[in-house]
Amino acid sequence: MYNINSFQLMLIQIRKRPGLYLASKSLTSLYNFWQGYAERDFMEIWEKKTGKNYFENYEEASRTNVTKLYDERDSYFMDGFDEFVHRYYNVNVGALNGITLIIRENNSEEEAFDKFFELFDEFLKQKDDATFE
Repeated sequence: MYNINSFQLMLIQIRKRPGLYLASKSLTSLYNFWQGYAERDFMEIWEKKTGKNYFENYEEASRTNVTKLYDERDSYFMDGFDEFVHRYYNVNVGALNGITLIIRENNSEEEAFDKFFELFDEFLKQKDDATFE
């Protein structure tokens, strides 16, 4: 079983009660929330690894290669999700990230929100199954 991180726990809560966390039940709102959460995560890791205050050293922090901050054990739980979504919709990997593709392929933001979680569940299941092969 994959390790559940704090953002995955947050996604579980958002899925249950999107109106509590988002402006609307939309995948765009979820993605914007996600980006803010990811930035906070980056700031926390950067401060921990450098021993410096992020805001006092913003110029230095903003030049940091994010991938170099993460240890192998901290592998990002969504690694491979974009490719998974591209395979699901049978679209070549290109400029569209998975979230944008889901929004494009659904009739409304609310439908895209629900589809994201359907695909997210399947992605995690496949990722978990691959661990035991």
